[in-house]
Amino acid sequence: MKIKVAALGAGLGFLIGALPMLAHHSFSAEYDTNKRVTMTGKFVRMEWTNPHSSVFFTVTDPATGKEVEWRAETPPPNAMVRAGVRPNMLHPGDIITLSGNLAKDGSNLMWCGMVKFPNGTVIGLQAIPGNDSPEK
Repeated sequence: MKIKVAALGAGLGFLIGALPMLAHHSFSAEYDTNKRVTMTGKFVRMEWTNPHSSVFFTVTDPATGKEVEWRAETPPPNAMVRAGVRPNMLHPGDIITLSGNLAKDGSNLMWCGMVKFPNGTVIGLQAIPGNDSPEK
């Protein structure tokens, strides 16, 4: 009986430990692989956070002429550094170009698979080589 209780306790411990992994969203649940977009705008700020960093930028809405803020989700800080991105590479007002996939919910959110910096440097942020989405 003690062995069964210990095995049950160990199994529950592993299950509870795995729950945070289940909370991580799927790329295809949030982003549309058929809605590719490339946007050029003004860099506002970057948040270096886990599990994904974010680039905030503004673009001019062609219909209204007003500036609209967008957020581009990127890989986490360690992957950004491995790709060659550093926190001091961009400054507010810098003109940047980002390519990726739009959010399915129609919000001003995209997954960023590529960024072109003001000096012309282009860095791919692919989580999977040859693909600018974190999963196929």
